[in-house]
Amino acid sequence: MKRNLEKELDEVKRQLGKIMALLVQCEQKEVKEKIVKDDLVEGIDMDKDVHIDIDDLHLFDNQTVDKVLACIGNSDRLHILLTLLKEPMTVAKLVETCGYNSTGQVYHHLKPLVAANLVTEDRKTAKGIYMVQPSRVQGIRMFLSGISHLTLATTPGIWGSSTEIHKGARMVDERYITTTDEVNKTIGTYFASENPLVLKSFPARQKKKIIILGVIAKQFEKNRQYNAKEVDEKLSSIFEDYATIRRYLIEYGFMERTQDCSMYWLV
Repeated sequence: MKRNLEKELDEVKRQLGKIMALLVQCEQKEVKEKIVKDDLVEGIDMDKDVHIDIDDLHLFDNQTVDKVLACIGNSDRLHILLTLLKEPMTVAKLVETCGYNSTGQVYHHLKPLVAANLVTEDRKTAKGIYMVQPSRVQGIRMFLSGISHLTLATTPGIWGSSTEIHKGARMVDERYITTTDEVNKTIGTYFASENPLVLKSFPARQKKKIIILGVIAKQFEKNRQYNAKEVDEKLSSIFEDYATIRRYLIEYGFMERTQDCSMYWLV
């Protein structure tokens, strides 16, 4: 049966609007959330942990929901928001961390985030350092948790994404929102050959990194352990800077290794 992705997206957006409404009610009632690794909230049961009468949601300003969802509905803006959740940064640092080509690109996406009062300039330090609006941090964390809870519980991928989410993924977010065309274009751009697998260059953008690493990870067998030499030999045949690939396979949770780095395996 063919999936109706447009209908699925509409349903996700509708439920996200409800989540945003719940978040405002949560903040008004000073509800405390559980904080876990990566400074994000996971596993919150919105029906169990937050006791709110749905009939009260008409008090919420739906225009605010539309404004916020429209603002972070862009993958670049959401990427910047997630990056700033980890630590405040200058525009130059955002260019480097997020893999943009110029400060102009970052300013272009920062402007609507600032206008929506999600991001602000840190006045306590040197001018030019941006941070997530302190009063919004709790709500944003819970909002992202709600997205994860909503999508992972009902679909094998994210919003009809063609990118498989590997079991060891450290944090599932907008980087996994891809189309088949995006995946095919990325593979065609960065791989010189698929058989044998040969990588021309390693992308700076995290979304593209995940696509490339997913292809490389498939060169390893599941339920098998590899010693360090075997891993290096396999990766060096794919890309000259095999140490970088090995590091990112671990960092992004595609593979695990023993503490002494002697044995590796797929997650």
